Amino acid sequence: MPVAFRLFFRRLIASRPVAPCLAAVLASLVAGCGHVPVSTLYHLRNFDLSTFDPSMLRVAVQLDDKIEPLPGGTLMRIAAWRKDQPEGKQEHDFVLLPIVEKGELSPLIEFAKPGQRIHAFRVAPADFERIRAMQEAAQAAKAKGAGQNMLTIAVEPKLCRRGELSDRHFRSTTLVRTDPLMGYLVLLKDVDLKAEAKKAGKDVEVEIPPCK
Repeated sequence: MPVAFRLFFRRLIASRPVAPCLAAVLASLVAGCGHVPVSTLYHLRNFDLSTFDPSMLRVAVQLDDKIEPLPGGTLMRIAAWRKDQPEGKQEHDFVLLPIVEKGELSPLIEFAKPGQRIHAFRVAPADFERIRAMQEAAQAAKAKGAGQNMLTIAVEPKLCRRGELSDRHFRSTTLVRTDPLMGYLVLLKDVDLKAEAKKAGKDVEVEIPPCK
């Protein structure tokens, strides 16, 4: 079984108190790892993990056309806990669905690059209520003043590769859409996956195995 390649994508995690400013979180998380455009930080300044609409969330990743996500292998993990009670952390995994509709994919055309493909994902409708229940529980705990409540979101895809790849193939750009009116925003641009794997003491060719 391929290993979930989390090294770069875990940098999407926002581990902050409920009702965080995601832009500030991202700015600190990705220091030295790719470039977060100032316009993205501005547009996401009021994004709230505890109130976002899961039906609107879209995540897209631009990869070399020789690297691809495995079917059913892209997870979104939401965790909730009280800061003073980390042992009570609850984690829930949600399998993200690939987006194939042309109308949904058309806004991503402007980001297209030769030799690369963009893969987009959304939350399954069957999971909306589970996510909303977690959000409501976090908001209720906050209203009671029961300690500092934490809510995090991470996206973890499983990837595979076709053929032998050189260093230039292991680069990735991640985009996010939280509101259709806002459109897709470049979250992390041109990240060197191989370099990130090396920093973590991992081999990117092991973490991204050959496709079967």
